Amino acid sequence: MPKYVNHHQRRQHIIQAAIRLIVAGDIRSISIRTVACEAAMKQSTLRHYFATYDEMLKAVFLYARNRQRLRVEQTMKYDSVQNLVAGLMETLPIDDQRKEETIIWLALCASKRTETISDIIKEMNDDLHHLCEYVVRQASGGTFDVLAARALRGIIDGLAMCMINDPTDVTPEIAEAILRRYIHSLR
Repeated sequence: MPKYVNHHQRRQHIIQAAIRLIVAGDIRSISIRTVACEAAMKQSTLRHYFATYDEMLKAVFLYARNRQRLRVEQTMKYDSVQNLVAGLMETLPIDDQRKEETIIWLALCASKRTETISDIIKEMNDDLHHLCEYVVRQASGGTFDVLAARALRGIIDGLAMCMINDPTDVTPEIAEAILRRYIHSLR
C-alpha cells in the first residue's frame, strides 16, 4: 500500500525547522542542508518542496507575515484607540510567537540581498507602512499626515529593536504606553 504524504504538513514542518534555525542563530548559517538536517529529512526531499534557498526563505516570511496579518486584522475590527494600539502591538515582540516574527524580519533585513530577499523586505515594509498610515488616518479623524505615519513607523521599528535587544528595558507595558501616547497626540 502506498504511503500517503500530507504535502501541506511537510511544508509546514520545513518552515518550522527554518524558523527554529533563524531564531537560534543567524540567517546566514541556514541552508538547504542545515534546514534538511533540522527537519530530519534528506536534502532531496526538502528540495522537492523548496527548490531554492530563496524560495524557502520566502515561504518562511509568508508564514510569519500571514500569522501577523491575521492577528492585526482581528484586533482592529473597530477604530477605537484601544484597538489601534492593540493592532500595533501585534507587530512587536511581546511573546514568543511575535519575537519569532521580529527576528525573521530583522534577519531578512540583515541578509544578503538577492532579488527575492529584496522583494520580501519591500513587502514587509509596505505592510507596516500601510498599517501605520491606517492607524494615523483613523486616529486623526480621517486626515492623513505622511510625516505622522513615518514617525509611527520609526517608533514601531525602534520599539522592536529595543525589545529584542533588552526585553527588560522596554517591556510590553512600556511599549503599549508609548504607542497609546503617540496615538492620543494625533487627535
